[in-house]
Amino acid sequence: MYGRIATHWVTNHDLFSNVNKNIVLDGEQWASALVKIIWDLVREIWQHRNDYVHQQANKSSEYRAELQEEVQRLFQLENQTDPTDRQAFATPQERVMRYTNAGMDAWITRITPRINQAIRRAHSRTKNTTKSISTYFKAKEITRVDLPTVSQPAQSNEQNSNQRERAKKSGENRKTIADYFVRKKKNDDKPP
Repeated sequence: MYGRIATHWVTNHDLFSNVNKNIVLDGEQWASALVKIIWDLVREIWQHRNDYVHQQANKSSEYRAELQEEVQRLFQLENQTDPTDRQAFATPQERVMRYTNAGMDAWITRITPRINQAIRRAHSRTKNTTKSISTYFKAKEITRVDLPTVSQPAQSNEQNSNQRERAKKSGENRKTIADYFVRKKKNDDKPP
């Protein structure tokens, strides 16, 4: 509507006001009042649209604080993403924090799915490429240690001393369990 109404509406209003004496406005006055009402209504609708699109209704400091917390949370997830996916963080956090509310909201909406996908990809890649710790160790043959059993009597002191003598002759400086007990007994015999 261009701010004009058809001229025959004005004529029809004049005819109606001649019949109905309670109508105070003539056709021209009525037409200008009608155009003003329509313009006010269109302006209200336009303002509502702008508030919605540009987030003017959410300029409160609480809303801005929520947006900034979400931006900080997303930037903290950077270390969980693969280095190849970190281009999502190309814009520095300080710069994003200076965006308008609408700009921050748009950045969050655009980046959140991208970061979530990057984290899933990093976890999947880590799971598929990380070897189990057991693969780094070669399987060693476990040898049986000869321990005295019920069917095999323990060596006597004489056999232990023979082993020590052979070790001394061969130059080995190995101690047997019996050496610890013998030495302990010698120390126990000394008066304090």
